[in-house]
Amino acid sequence: MKTNQYVGRAVIGSLLLVGSSLWAGEEHVALNDVPATVIEAAKAEVDGLEITSAEVEKKRSKTVYEIVGTADGVKYEVEVTADGQVLEVEIDD
Repeated sequence: MKTNQYVGRAVIGSLLLVGSSLWAGEEHVALNDVPATVIEAAKAEVDGLEITSAEVEKKRSKTVYEIVGTADGVKYEVEVTADGQVLEVEIDD
């Protein structure tokens, strides 16, 4: 009987772990599906930014977009909330 309880708990724990990792991850999004406020904020933050891709994820109950692009041969990643607030700018080496 105890073996069945342990197996059941292990299965439930595994499902919760897999499910939470799916929800926590970033998801690729087409550029035409990114809100204009997000695109405008990223371009305002990095002069001359040419956007190449975007991902979306939930962070602290907010929708956050990671905008990837280049400017002057340098690769940038800009994190922007759905309402256009820039959270972070990273230069990718």
